[in-house]
Amino acid sequence: VSSFLKGMGEHKVAEIVDLMYNNHYSKVPPCSLESGLMFSGASDLGDINAAQPALSSWAISLVTSRIIKESNILVLPEAGLRLRASKKSPSGSSPTQDPLVTWEQVNSFSFEKLIALFQCRAPATWFLLMKFMRPRLQDVTNTTPHSTGTYRPKHIVSIFIISELLFVRNKSVNYLQLCRAISHISMKAHQSIHRIDSRLAHSVSYGSARNALVEMAKAKQSWLQQSPHIEKWLCMDNVQYHFKPHEHYIGQLESRMVIGCNATAIELQDVIEGALDIAPWRARRAENRRSELTLDNLLDDIDRVHLELIAELHFLQGLVEFVPALTPYHPLVEKLFDTEVKKHQINPNCHTVVHPLGTNAENEVSTTGMKNALVDFFSQIGIEEGKNDDKIQFVSGDGKSYEAIGNVKKHLSELADNGTYKSFELVLEVLEIWHTKWTELGRICHGKWGTGFETTDPSTLGYLAKTINSPTPSDLKKPDF
Repeated sequence: VSSFLKGMGEHKVAEIVDLMYNNHYSKVPPCSLESGLMFSGASDLGDINAAQPALSSWAISLVTSRIIKESNILVLPEAGLRLRASKKSPSGSSPTQDPLVTWEQVNSFSFEKLIALFQCRAPATWFLLMKFMRPRLQDVTNTTPHSTGTYRPKHIVSIFIISELLFVRNKSVNYLQLCRAISHISMKAHQSIHRIDSRLAHSVSYGSARNALVEMAKAKQSWLQQSPHIEKWLCMDNVQYHFKPHEHYIGQLESRMVIGCNATAIELQDVIEGALDIAPWRARRAENRRSELTLDNLLDDIDRVHLELIAELHFLQGLVEFVPALTPYHPLVEKLFDTEVKKHQINPNCHTVVHPLGTNAENEVSTTGMKNALVDFFSQIGIEEGKNDDKIQFVSGDGKSYEAIGNVKKHLSELADNGTYKSFELVLEVLEIWHTKWTELGRICHGKWGTGFETTDPSTLGYLAKTINSPTPSDLKKPDF
């Protein structure tokens, strides 16, 4: 018996069970009371006499026990599917040790990770779902794109089914549902979508998703305030929203424009230690060497040999890209760009990290509004009076922002003796390069279009535009950029 049970005999256990199940004596007549007990998981096996109903019910009971075991494994914190949307525990519930949701967890979400998790910790559940959807599928572990289908990939559907079943069992197992709700908010989905999806276990409720975003924003802001060693560049601009009243009531009858200001903190990389210290920068300004700057100095700084070489290579690049006979030389021209004219190249492995900051209701056009907006943005990145105010802080924006920052510094210059923060001496305003290019483009279009001579003067932009049937910009001073 021991050899037979170990599979060392002439006949295997599976052969015996298969013969028992398919033997005609094991079957029960349709009119028998036990005919309704086939694959019955609710009946006591001791009460079933016939072999086929007993074996089928035993198999269902065994599979059910395995499914429950896999479900118990997946709802454990060790599975990594439990997240808290808020630090506060819901009323009436006991405190939980589940981790608070973070942007790192949301950004690291991937279907591949969930597929590997479910195949490893719930193989029986995964096998049954895949066989239910694709009865002829041989390898249920194959997740290559060509095997998943185009419109309804079976592996992706299985992920959602298992995640929704776990969410129904335990509302704390909400990793996929929370990420899905956050994506709905990012797409400005209507709140009814959140209600329906939450009801069907597709996602968490709108309130839970919003609480998660609030907690993640607080955590990110706290990290920014406690990381003065990371140099940051602020890029700011105004935001506008046209508010239309949907219900007319007393005191709110007209549409209004809601004005605010937003900014993004950009982490600076490869900054030499002490390069942004304000003390040496102030000493260099006191030398007043810019008074000695002349046009000849600027012209001498231009590397004309380098510019001529770049122009020649760009001309060659156009030839090898658009002349079929010269296509084989394209790799050689690209190599020349990498070896001959490369100058101060940005690290090709550089990954710029940006941190959107909280908006405010200030008007950046006014001097007071710009000052209050900067104070708010500085507080979000940990710059306050007497705290992290000994370094230069770059702040960039469009023409309006650049002018407003200059006006703020001009009005507060009398407070220079009270510190760099109150006088905003630490602020170094920068005009965004895209705005500079746009202004230059508008100057060229307005000055070289040749209004009135589009059909007679080939040297004008208007003549060239008419030749290629290109429409005239609606505003030559502000063309599309």
